[in-house]
Amino acid sequence: MSNAGIASATGTRLDSAAKHTMPCKIDDTLLITWFEEKNNARVALHVNKMKYAVQKDELVLNVTQKLRTNTLGTRAYPSVVSSLTEMPSYVRNALVYLYNSETAHHFLVAAQHPHFGDDNTTSLAPPQTILAKTMWSDMPYFTAQGYALGTAYASAQSGDTVSTVLVGGMVTVRNGGFSCRAGEPIMWYFDFEENMFHSKRSIRAVESERVDDPAHADPRAKETTEQSRKRRMTDIYDTASVGHHKTGIALPKPYVLKRGRDHFGDKIRIFAKCINGGRPYDMIDIMLMTQSM
Repeated sequence: MSNAGIASATGTRLDSAAKHTMPCKIDDTLLITWFEEKNNARVALHVNKMKYAVQKDELVLNVTQKLRTNTLGTRAYPSVVSSLTEMPSYVRNALVYLYNSETAHHFLVAAQHPHFGDDNTTSLAPPQTILAKTMWSDMPYFTAQGYALGTAYASAQSGDTVSTVLVGGMVTVRNGGFSCRAGEPIMWYFDFEENMFHSKRSIRAVESERVDDPAHADPRAKETTEQSRKRRMTDIYDTASVGHHKTGIALPKPYVLKRGRDHFGDKIRIFAKCINGGRPYDMIDIMLMTQSM
């Protein structure tokens, strides 16, 4: 069992002289592609600005590289997002299936042949199928960029679209839904993946270990963790007001071997090391290692 760390118990934040930062810009074009109804999508980015904004202390994901192509484009700043708010559930399920890949071969196959819907047998309506394939064709290869040090908006009408992001150094952050202990490697995961991991230690598995069969993941665990996340995350993010609730955010968790073996879909998402651990949703101290991994 993991106890509260110093950061959580005392309400203090880790400070380190060695920090590496860089400006990053929200990819508003990518956000719009995730809207099912694209009419007035740019208006929505401005009206519900906090729903799509990158806010201080949020884990920011780099979306410059694409999953299925090698085109990088030429942009002044790295392209980032902090949530998948408007992405439909059937496309999110394809991401869950993708990151459930145990080997690199399985990952490449899942990237080329995504599984939409709740499971492999669910069929979508023709309009949804076309939309899902269109979204997937432009799906980014998500990587952890770092933690935002300021606020940036998806629409230039709302304010600055560029945020300074901490890409190297030590920082105090909000933990995800699993206990962290000092020395553990830290990976990121989407909040809708939470029921893909064991929430408690048992005879069959350790906490944070991947479930054997995602089809048999406990749906009640997802509901419980979602309620816990809402209750705790709204303390630091402006997500409680109507129309501003973020979903599909990235959170940190320990990387744990599955049955003593590396899991490719999780291993490629390691971005930090735990310096001072804590319980689920506590404040923890981590060292960003994206530059050396």
